[in-house]
Amino acid sequence: MSFRFLSCNTCGSVFRTPPYFETETYPDDYYGEDADEKFWFSPVFPLRKLERDSRAKYLTRKARFKTAALDIGCGNGKLLKHISRLNPNCSITGIELDSKAARRAAKIEGIRIFNQGLHRSDLGEDKFSIISMIHSFEHIANPEKTIQKLSKISNDNCLLYIAIPNRTSFQFNLFGKHWFHLDPEWHLHFIRPETLIIRLEKEGFEYVKSKHFNPVQNMSGFIISVQNLFTRKRNVFYDMLMNRSRLKKIIGVIAFLLYGISTAILFFPALIEEFLATLFRRGATIDIREEINKTIVNFKF
Repeated sequence: MSFRFLSCNTCGSVFRTPPYFETETYPDDYYGEDADEKFWFSPVFPLRKLERDSRAKYLTRKARFKTAALDIGCGNGKLLKHISRLNPNCSITGIELDSKAARRAAKIEGIRIFNQGLHRSDLGEDKFSIISMIHSFEHIANPEKTIQKLSKISNDNCLLYIAIPNRTSFQFNLFGKHWFHLDPEWHLHFIRPETLIIRLEKEGFEYVKSKHFNPVQNMSGFIISVQNLFTRKRNVFYDMLMNRSRLKKIIGVIAFLLYGISTAILFFPALIEEFLATLFRRGATIDIREEINKTIVNFKF
């Protein structure tokens, strides 16, 4: 299926068409073939752990005495597991569509998993003091309805943490349809960070901080986007890192080695782009932190 993306003349956000819907499930290869991790390639593990642990430490440091955490699009649940380890008094709840990732998350002791998506999950009267959406916001149809839902399930002192692909990034403008984070099969919209922050404020949240520096997401995105310029299929190397079966044939092994060499060559250009994008607040992905009943600080893009 082919997709088009249309830009809103008012706010500059980008929406996928056709059709405007969210998937009910994801194929197993979307989550990789490994039993416990998305990637089988072990050098990826410490990078993902570093990114995940950094977020968990921030959330628990800012929310040391908070008692209920919700991760929307929790994947294998490792972020919630780390939050629970740092703050044992915090109950942990994850939302993840019924999939291999949800089955991985369900193995974590003390976790509660909903498999129906944000708007169909019966959370009852639960209110959460920590809510995270790490690259799940763009997967959910109707961002306006999602923002209203976030407000409804937040308690009076909630910390909200959202990570999204950045519509205003250097990479978006440089690579266009070849951009790794475009992911047109699954990403339904790209809301401008300024627009998202303003809309969240109307629901009672107050902006705290945004972070553009994320070498794990951004440098890998740059490298794979460059590789996409030369291939008909998108994100081939990324798919190989998740699914070892792509290397069963000799042509797959040769391709994997060539992609590895090109990754090494592109490392320093990616590092330079990451430095400049962070300096000019144009990172390929952006982490936005919001709170309720807190003072606004560091309002920068």
